[in-house]
Amino acid sequence: MSDDLLEGPHGHHDHTHHARVVGRRTLLKAGAAAAALALLPGTALARPLDPRVDTSRVSRLDRRELLAHADLHNHTQLSDASGDPSLAYRSMFDAGLDVAALTDHTVAAIALGSPGVCEFVPTPPFGSTDPCRSTLGVTEAGFAATAGYADAADRPGEFTAIRGFEWSSPYLGHINVWFTRAVTDPLTTGGLTAEGLARVGLTIEALRQLLGPLLQAPGGEELVELIEASGPDGMAGFYDWLRRSPSAALGGGADGIAGFNHPNREPETFDAFAYDDRVRERMVSMEILNRREDYLFKNFPQGLPSPLVSCLDAGWHVGLTGVTDEHGTDWGEPDGKGRTGIYLDELSRDGVFAAMKARRFFATRERGLRLDVGANGDTRMGQTVPGNAPRLQLDIDLEWGTDRIGMPLEVQVLTSGDGFPTVVHTQAIRVPSPDERRPIRVTAPIDRRATSWAVVRIADPARPNGAPGPDGHPCNNYAVAYASPFHLAGARPQRSSGPRTPKGRGRHGWVDGEARLVGPHR
Repeated sequence: MSDDLLEGPHGHHDHTHHARVVGRRTLLKAGAAAAALALLPGTALARPLDPRVDTSRVSRLDRRELLAHADLHNHTQLSDASGDPSLAYRSMFDAGLDVAALTDHTVAAIALGSPGVCEFVPTPPFGSTDPCRSTLGVTEAGFAATAGYADAADRPGEFTAIRGFEWSSPYLGHINVWFTRAVTDPLTTGGLTAEGLARVGLTIEALRQLLGPLLQAPGGEELVELIEASGPDGMAGFYDWLRRSPSAALGGGADGIAGFNHPNREPETFDAFAYDDRVRERMVSMEILNRREDYLFKNFPQGLPSPLVSCLDAGWHVGLTGVTDEHGTDWGEPDGKGRTGIYLDELSRDGVFAAMKARRFFATRERGLRLDVGANGDTRMGQTVPGNAPRLQLDIDLEWGTDRIGMPLEVQVLTSGDGFPTVVHTQAIRVPSPDERRPIRVTAPIDRRATSWAVVRIADPARPNGAPGPDGHPCNNYAVAYASPFHLAGARPQRSSGPRTPKGRGRHGWVDGEARLVGPHR
């Protein structure tokens, strides 16, 4: 990939997922894995899964697809981060990622429009702070510029660059949106209202003090007026936008997909994951690993249930992702931060879109790790297991480079529980050699009266979970990876974990009691 093709933007193109023909490319990885890849017509990736970890891209469970590693959540100075967006995709490519997205925050600048308080500066002074974008998020022009950067970096078969945005309500939560032509923000769609801000202790007068000099800019007072007039409050407005055609009068996101970000961090957690069947197929993911943190028990000390249990019990059919949520300048590079493994028919925007819709992905924090899981013969992770068998027979494909062959790990099978996952089976395993042809076989009991889903978690028993749950819980060890959930046909759970009232909620919202519109992130 040449440097001149990654400097962008080189014009704004319609950022949709087009059909692309991916030609056969020379494989750089030698040996049996490369030979296997060469059998796949027109889809071979041009470099190893990770140059530092010698892992094959081919799962033992399905040799027709290739594993790509992705980072789907990153920020730049187009919103509240510090990095130059023209450098971000190059950084992620150089770090060994195959798929990368920029998803700058939207808060209120889209509703305000341009020109005005958030008039876009084509060449912002990188290294300095722009109070407008850092508080109110990316503008329409900034979103358009992101498409230019992505289009300049995108190379089907070699590297897939995606444009997205992060819908960022300070109390409902944050949602990533990918592949849409249109953009929206919470102020437009009911996620930034006077009613909602009041629930977290931010009055209109306090808001005026928070915004400070922005209100003196042209159009600044309009922001407060729009917040006072906005509504109805809640997630319904965003879901309405997500299902609306992009060609509709008000625009919409029906050409894209979306996912729940860092759940339980903002106080109302997407209206306690209130379910909307109209967008079940469009809400494809939930972050379970964000930066270096495992979100399985996020804010357990504040009395919140596991967001994994809350989300899946509510009825959402999401896959699980890991992300870096980068706000600095080293996109994709640090070890130990989240990333997502995606199984692709082809490395292109179309290929990523299809795999995300099918939930063919897993979350990890480890370079070069490959995980794939099948259930009862022919159901892949992320899909619905038919029948009513009282057990899941799981085939687990795992590879993590020759340096870790024989490393002791633990398979945990998680199902629903009273606020926290029930671990119905644990099994000690060791990282297999690439020469082993058979997957790891695990059999777990399933009570379809108690759960409608199951998740495979791969853990390192020698390391602690940095954010543990209840004392003695089996998942208080370190998560190496999470597979996307299996959903169980015909399950009729007799109880639900339901949301709990958080303890110790600060006057201005969550965790540190500091009033913010976008953060905290660092």
